[in-house]
Amino acid sequence: MAGAILLAWHLESNRLYETGIRPAADFLCRAGEGSTDPEICIAALVCAANLAQACGDSDSARLYLERADRWRDSLHETGPDSLNPETALRRVRFGLLAPEDPGVRNALIESPSYGRTSEEQPEGLPVVTIGNRAHYELDLDRDITPYLSQLEEIAEERGGFPERWLPAGEPGGSVPDLSSHAEYVRLLISQSWGTVCDHPPVVKARCARHSPD
Repeated sequence: MAGAILLAWHLESNRLYETGIRPAADFLCRAGEGSTDPEICIAALVCAANLAQACGDSDSARLYLERADRWRDSLHETGPDSLNPETALRRVRFGLLAPEDPGVRNALIESPSYGRTSEEQPEGLPVVTIGNRAHYELDLDRDITPYLSQLEEIAEERGGFPERWLPAGEPGGSVPDLSSHAEYVRLLISQSWGTVCDHPPVVKARCARHSPD
């Protein structure tokens, strides 16, 4: 549901506000924190507020922002030194933290190879992990070609991105992992645009500037 709100925001689907976006955002507010991944939920509510404001629904916009701010603040309560690399990169991806944030930097100092193309990486690194690291590097204006090359080598060896990871030399699953294929396409688009294609600027503008120092 949160993902659908984000997609609607990217497509500027104001006409779907009353029939789809508002009910979905209201449901997220009722369901409460923890109903889905917190990063995507916060990003979705900020985007829903942006659409609500554009449609003249100021009361709902205020509600969504208040809820998003409260959930964002609860994520930051543990402090910048508590982030692990996976969480840090996911929060950058959804605009909750800037790539230069001290917490993100500290997490990657502790695990510098996380998501990177390296012989140290275990085989079967999830595509989304590679994608999150690649998008983080792109956010810092760094070349992400090596990450795309790694994904293409995986796809060539296994005939696509399999539903589950198997040891090298064994065929991939019979059903492709659509989310992994989608991540690869997003990474291609991001490289072409020179910016993270699914990164909502309204979320970064509201959330990243309020992140803890």
